[in-house]
Amino acid sequence: MSEGDSTVIDAGAWVLHAPRDLSPDAPIVCVPTVHPRGDQRVIRVAQAALDAGFRVAFIWPGTGSPSEDARAAEVLLRPPQSTRERLRLVTTVDRRAREAEADVFHIHDLYLLPFAARWARRRGVPFVYDVHEHYGTYYASRLRLSGRLRDLTARLIDAVQRRWVRANGGVDAVADEIAAPYREAGIPVSVSPNYPLTRGSTNIPVPALSQRSTRAIHIGTLSAPYGMERLVKLAAALRGEPDGFGVDVVGRFPNAQSRIDFEEVVRRHGSPDNLRVIPVVPAHEIPSLLTQYRVGLSTIEAGGQNDIAIPTKLYEYVRAGLAVVGTDRGAQRRFLHEHGVGFVSDDDTALADATRDYLRDDVALDEKARRAADDAQEVLDWSRVSEGIGDLLKEVHGGAHEARPASRRLTGRRASATRGSTSS
Repeated sequence: MSEGDSTVIDAGAWVLHAPRDLSPDAPIVCVPTVHPRGDQRVIRVAQAALDAGFRVAFIWPGTGSPSEDARAAEVLLRPPQSTRERLRLVTTVDRRAREAEADVFHIHDLYLLPFAARWARRRGVPFVYDVHEHYGTYYASRLRLSGRLRDLTARLIDAVQRRWVRANGGVDAVADEIAAPYREAGIPVSVSPNYPLTRGSTNIPVPALSQRSTRAIHIGTLSAPYGMERLVKLAAALRGEPDGFGVDVVGRFPNAQSRIDFEEVVRRHGSPDNLRVIPVVPAHEIPSLLTQYRVGLSTIEAGGQNDIAIPTKLYEYVRAGLAVVGTDRGAQRRFLHEHGVGFVSDDDTALADATRDYLRDDVALDEKARRAADDAQEVLDWSRVSEGIGDLLKEVHGGAHEARPASRRLTGRRASATRGSTSS
């Protein structure tokens, strides 16, 4: 769909493009989630739903003024401050989803899956389950189990997911290897890697590396599994360089404790003055932000699914023409070998040396990075996979876009402190 065929819905925390001919009585894809307002994958899937002729309605934690646009409305809940509060929020999301108007639910959380199965049974509303993690491997790895028991637990978690989905809907998976078991079980499937949603930002120029700041950036989650201590150590290693080398990290903390942990790590490594925490920006502003930097960082640690999952930020870095420095995780290494310019190692000194080299003006590196960016902008784009999600939503919905009375629309509203609390 061209930009001229759509109108912009700008909620501040996110931007979507609605087709001009979208019916005010189009069916609703309701997205109840504990993911934070503006989550990139949630927004990408919502765009696919709009393009397929659905309206969307979010139920998620966030601050600010909720969208009251009937094409993309919001219910905002009080953001959780810890992992425990995040899990408790599930019951609030469940209650709001049961109250909401919906023709299809689209869920992004494993722990909402049994609730979605219940909504389907009791209300007759099917759902699409977004599988963007290797959930079996991820959750089994967090338990203190032997290797054999861990593998068995992972397979059990995966089998339970397929059982819940089989009779009630379909699956949108982030990778073919995740989609395959669902497909083999006869479940409708679409595959959508975390390619960036570039609508509205495709014309942002990719400047030469020599025109960018001599700083590296990390745009992912700041937590121990995502290598926040390595980022701090990297900044400390670059401190005092004559060219002003430094590291900027987007303050994307999953909870309040992670922020406290980060501040402690910074103090332990001497509070390097070339390390800056910069504000979180909406997904549609990331491309222009990245064009200010020469190097993108991805320091995910070993464990769980990190060796088999491609971090979303890699797509963004490569498309923006950055060189990438990261830890030696299997999927990360293979992605950079195929699509990007980068260096991977688990040795902190080697990571610092590579970052230092990439931050210097290097004509040969610039040509490679720009060529990789040109290729990525052709291949690694959400538009290449969004139609498949739309087709899946239509299939799950039954292909019938029945008209809905205007009085049944879900309109945006902000949850009160009481309704947004963690009590059920």
